[in-house]
Amino acid sequence: MKRWVVFTIAGILSFLIVAVLLIGAFNNTNNGILTVINLTLLAGLIGVTTWYAAFTLIMANATVKMAEEMREQTIITSRPVMIQKAIPTTVNGVDTDIFSHFQAYNTGKGPAIELQVSLLNQDKRPLGVYRETSVGPGEYAIPPNASAPGGPFHLTNLQELNYYIVCEYQSIFSRLSKSQTWYQTWLPFQRLKSSQGDSGIRVEPGELEFREVPENERVDAWHKLRLPSK
Repeated sequence: MKRWVVFTIAGILSFLIVAVLLIGAFNNTNNGILTVINLTLLAGLIGVTTWYAAFTLIMANATVKMAEEMREQTIITSRPVMIQKAIPTTVNGVDTDIFSHFQAYNTGKGPAIELQVSLLNQDKRPLGVYRETSVGPGEYAIPPNASAPGGPFHLTNLQELNYYIVCEYQSIFSRLSKSQTWYQTWLPFQRLKSSQGDSGIRVEPGELEFREVPENERVDAWHKLRLPSK
């Protein structure tokens, strides 16, 4: 029922109560009947008022829930999503099974804040890291020099073992929230030799995994690699 209907009913009942009270003041002979009518109308008004109060509470809860859903939808639609992959070399316009470096790309709708792209060994210990303050939608994260010889993502530096490339970042909303949630994209891969020669590097990637972690579960290779070893 719409609010204006409830207000109309309550107004009519209030008018009837006032009218009956006025009539009762001038007609003492029917005082008993009027008292019963007054009590009946008063009970009806109390019932309508109670129902309206409950209806208002339900509507308030629904409004809060709708606002929370809209906020969650805004967070989802403005969230960054970092995707990383190994880049193959090209010979005569054809991709080979030799890979030269990794690249990370923001496929989401919002900027990735305080991004760290980390190379981890099979024990999930950081070997290298590249950091960007912000990577906007549609932008790449790892510059070419990060994959050059001596860079943190140069594949020839790696033994033939299992590794991880991890993107760790925040959105604007998670950055401003009290919980300080961090987003992670994990890409496991195995470093192998290419079929096109011992000097070639082949990468067998696993499945991408997306995580949301609190501050105390971060990889945070940028700071770990800069702390003095104990």
